[in-house]
Amino acid sequence: MSVFLAATIFFTLVFLASLISVRFGIAAAVCEITFGVIAGNFFNVPNNLPFTAFLASFGSIYLSFQAGAEVDIDLFKKHFREALLIGGAAFFVPFVFEFIAAYYLLGWTFDASEIAAIALSTTSLAVVYAVLVETGLSRTAFGKRLMAATFVEDALTAIFLTLLFFNFNVYSLFL
Repeated sequence: MSVFLAATIFFTLVFLASLISVRFGIAAAVCEITFGVIAGNFFNVPNNLPFTAFLASFGSIYLSFQAGAEVDIDLFKKHFREALLIGGAAFFVPFVFEFIAAYYLLGWTFDASEIAAIALSTTSLAVVYAVLVETGLSRTAFGKRLMAATFVEDALTAIFLTLLFFNFNVYSLFL
């Protein structure tokens, strides 16, 4: 499949997802993910093209940056315990159960169970941000507290992934 045909399909599906989300009041992120699944599995649109890798990286970085910019520092400080408790629980509770399920019930290796538990216990900050902005909740105190809790959860995911994949040795201690 040519790059231009793939790009045309991608952008057409994104446009259709936007139209459907506006028409039916569904979050655009949900429609876009659904259309992505359809494009990759039913239309055999390749997902390893250079422009798709660029768009995916740029989009996730941009949305994460925007979501971080939306975190109200004063509100975060004021409700730090709440954000830490909700974000921490939202990360650790699924992590524990998913690790137990993968390791003991499915018989996966310890490392595979760790990775699966971390991957499945995170919430996409970018998706939460997009939905909060679309619904107008990002301007409310509730939405800002939810963003703060999601920020904590994403930070825990990044910390745990770093600890999991970081190669601790004598040289890394001095860098």
